[in-house]
Amino acid sequence: AFSALWWLYANQSLHPIVSPMIYQSKKKEVEELEVTVRIYRDYIKQDQQEKLTEVENLLVERQHVFCSYRKLYSKRQQLEEQILQKASALESLIPDMSKTVKRIFTEDCHCGSSLTYIWTRDKRKNGRLMWEEMKNWRSITRKD
Repeated sequence: AFSALWWLYANQSLHPIVSPMIYQSKKKEVEELEVTVRIYRDYIKQDQQEKLTEVENLLVERQHVFCSYRKLYSKRQQLEEQILQKASALESLIPDMSKTVKRIFTEDCHCGSSLTYIWTRDKRKNGRLMWEEMKNWRSITRKD
């Protein structure tokens, strides 16, 4: 702290009593800005996690509709459009997310046991590729 005060005094030709006051006020401003930036980053990260959770829930519902005996094509198509909209909103965080989601739509045909669903009502037994990708997406969002 002394060296910073000396630098202010030497470089700005300020009076030695004024320098500590200016230094302290600038230091306080910087600390307040750092706190604001930290809060904003936490907010953005929380918002991204919430959006990713929304995509996950929609993917689970889409896969449940895909695996149901009643092939509800219109419902599945509606869910896929919603998923693609949410995925495009997360493209800045997760590159090629929309392309990966489309790949899930075409390639993920795994369906869990119907009996298991009847007993447990657990829709999360369906899908394989989507769970692998969700794991990858979660790890990407945690790195930031």
